[in-house]
Amino acid sequence: MKITLYKIPSSEIPELLQQLGNAHYWNPSSPFFQSWDGNFNPTEHQSKDPLSTLPSLNISEPVVINGILDEGISSVIAHQIIAAHFQGVDQHWIIVFPRGDIPPDLAPFVESKVWPMPSALEVSQVLMERSLYSDRLLRVSMGLYRNELKMLLSGDNPENAIAQYKQGKLQAKGILHIPEHDVEAAGCENILTKIDRVARLLTPEAEAAGLPFPKGMILLGIPGTGKSLAAKTAAKRLGVPFICADWGGLISPEPGQSEENVRELIRVVEASSPSILFFDDFDKAFASADLSQENGTEKRIAGYLLTWLQERTSKVFCIVTCNRIAQLPPELKRRFDWKICVDLPHEGSRFEILKVHLSRFCGTIPKWDDYQWKKIIMEYNECTPDEIGNAVHQAAIAAFERGEPGCISVQDLLEERQRFTPANIADPVQISNIRLHSRFYEKAASQDNSIFAVEDVEEFKLLRG
Repeated sequence: MKITLYKIPSSEIPELLQQLGNAHYWNPSSPFFQSWDGNFNPTEHQSKDPLSTLPSLNISEPVVINGILDEGISSVIAHQIIAAHFQGVDQHWIIVFPRGDIPPDLAPFVESKVWPMPSALEVSQVLMERSLYSDRLLRVSMGLYRNELKMLLSGDNPENAIAQYKQGKLQAKGILHIPEHDVEAAGCENILTKIDRVARLLTPEAEAAGLPFPKGMILLGIPGTGKSLAAKTAAKRLGVPFICADWGGLISPEPGQSEENVRELIRVVEASSPSILFFDDFDKAFASADLSQENGTEKRIAGYLLTWLQERTSKVFCIVTCNRIAQLPPELKRRFDWKICVDLPHEGSRFEILKVHLSRFCGTIPKWDDYQWKKIIMEYNECTPDEIGNAVHQAAIAAFERGEPGCISVQDLLEERQRFTPANIADPVQISNIRLHSRFYEKAASQDNSIFAVEDVEEFKLLRG
């Protein structure tokens, strides 16, 4: 007796039957077994309890049994499987199920398999069979199973259908997949330097030289400093899918579901590789965790991520952001190649951030003189990139309301700055703690060599006053 427990999505069961060639099939919707030889054919074998009935039937082909493990492996079913193992019947049972784990006490009696997601080459073959191949469609299609993809390719607008289906499917599991990026970040030159190194390690030459692919980086900083934007910019720079994991969606009160969601996440990112896996607010997952608990969910997830980061061979670069790095388990922090502090932007970075937002609302960069630029840049000292971007947005609204859309003035920005207090000034303790923990980390921005760098304290006071 050979018994295989096969974790496989329901969409792929026809593909499994196709691979088997000749088989029998049972599911709860029919009281009869069906034979499979490329098509389903009814048989005289009738049963509502296949595990009890099968040993008495003269069936030599593999039997695919569907629907009995949808709610997990009960003690009754586990007992039936173990009993069948010792009966010595010359049969092969393939018991398929969509999710969950195999109980440890059952593992010695069964073979365990997980249906793999198709590789980039396999997805390419599916697209070329339908004369639909393009690099863009390939990126969108990665992370889906073969039959899901075949179904979605049959419509009029397959790219849009795949994107919408994939978004809904993954979001239900706490995963967001972004195949293309339209972002621009400033003040993160050192991060992008690291990403350029990652890009070089994606080349066949690097692989031929035996150079290991880096595991990832931690971005530390207060909210609003552009950590998430820097991660998306990194994905754009690499030209790879950006897969964002939401802890709120991954963590489930249902026993075992959180771990299953994390495993599904890893399957998606590995199938989509090369890719970037992004965890925003990574520390929140461990903030209230008691990692000393033997069976704590967070402890198991941390252990799983540790193992994956250590052993993975796929080209998945992991970027995580956090505000309180002390919350992360030390052994997890050590798995990342770089730890970078994303601090408040210096003068040169504030200039670049202002240009990005002003060009979005004005269509071009205003032709202000150096003194005017310096005045604005100094006024927005202690502001985060998010605060700067919001201020430009509000200034654009003010210009629109006075009948001059797109004509943001220096005075608009100076007045807007007086309408809010930067979070760093309102709550200085938070950034002080972050700077304390990150004092040995590399800064995201390079040294300020711009003409706006303030070296003279008196000049600073003059511009502010």
